[in-house]
Amino acid sequence: MPPHMRRFLAELVFGLTGRINPVQYRLLVVVTLVLGAVLPKILGPVVADATLVCLTFVAMTKRLHDRDKSAWWLLWYWLVPVLALVLRKEIVQPQLSLTVTLIGLAVAMLGLADLGFLPGTNGPNGYGPDPGKHCFPSAPEEPTSENAA
Repeated sequence: MPPHMRRFLAELVFGLTGRINPVQYRLLVVVTLVLGAVLPKILGPVVADATLVCLTFVAMTKRLHDRDKSAWWLLWYWLVPVLALVLRKEIVQPQLSLTVTLIGLAVAMLGLADLGFLPGTNGPNGYGPDPGKHCFPSAPEEPTSENAA
């Protein structure tokens, strides 16, 4: 694997800075789903779950950065749907339970659209340079005699 690809993949998976485009985000979601099926058998459920939560957190943070939003938006996208699931079981009135469930579902769907499909900001923003439209970066250009002069 070329060095620029190793750096890209390491930063993609482990770094909390920078931005990723929707294609890279969806790739990380697929990788996370595959790892979710494999890791519990290898590492055990607790370590696997912690690893998958961290990977998901990194991917969502970078995607929010591409949309020029801070990682604090994760509280909105994670906390509201989880609270809705918890609260709906405690609510006795069916109409109120349905309303809480629909609110949680709506916020989850907004998060899915925001992170998975909407384009990021064009050009550099406060979180880094534009990640481009492609899944993987192209190889860096080697200096030629024309560029060196």
